[in-house]
Order: sequence, then structure tokens, then C-alpha cells
Amino acid sequence: MEASKNGKKMNNGKAPSPMDADYSNILTGWQALEERLDLLERNPLFRIKKTLIEIQNQQLFQSASSLGAGILGLGLGILLSRWMGAWTSFLIAGGLFIHGWGMYKLHYSGNASWSKLPAWLKISVGVCWLVLAGLLGWLLVRIFGN
Repeated sequence: MEASKNGKKMNNGKAPSPMDADYSNILTGWQALEERLDLLERNPLFRIKKTLIEIQNQQLFQSASSLGAGILGLGLGILLSRWMGAWTSFLIAGGLFIHGWGMYKLHYSGNASWSKLPAWLKISVGVCWLVLAGLLGWLLVRIFGN
């Protein structure tokens, strides 16, 4: 084997053989890394941070799913507007009720904790409530304003 500048043997990119002195150093390094990871995973702060990241990802996926469903509903509404025009007010009212109920159950009741939600989701929920209130106002004017 060739020697490097510091006098160690070089393997030219090949895995060290079990006969080399560095082979036991590599195993020792992996074992040390595994021990450090075990210690890290036992740390309560690490587990809390890992759980919060998983929760944020889950909420992001739920928000993306809801946004996709809304866009799909908009597209279907445009497609079916010719046949469903007379039912528009009832469909909007039903959608407002179901979506508002789902948001309430998801974010405000049960085991949900508002303080644990990320800021972007709190803002998103607040904007959604404002839009729902505006739609409800528009719907009431449309139904009873004539």
C-alpha cells in the first residue's frame, strides 16, 4: 500500500480490510456515533423538537389537502354552474357550515391546543374565519336583501 503525506497507508478508495489498523478505528467511530445518537434520542428536548416538527408537517399536509379540495370545488362549481345555478345559495351555506364546524373541531375543541400551533397556521385560520364571515354576510344580503 502507498503511504499518504502523514505516513498512513492509503487504500485508493477501497474499503479497509479487517487486517488494517484503521479498520478497528472505523468500527469504534461508528459505535461512538451510535452511542451519541442513543443519548440524543433519550434527551427529552430532542424528542419534543422532533414531535413538533412532525406535527407541523402534518398540519402543512392538512392545509395543502384543504386548499386542494377548495380549488377542486371551485373548478367543479364552474363546470356545473349551468345546472346548479338555482342551488348556489344553499351549497354555499352548506359549505360554510361544514367548513366552519370542521375548523372549530380541529383547532378549538378536544385535545387541540391553540398555543402549540405555528404562527403561519394561526394566521391562516384567522384569515379563513374572516373570509367565512364575509361570505356569510354576502349570502345573507343575497338571500334576504331582495
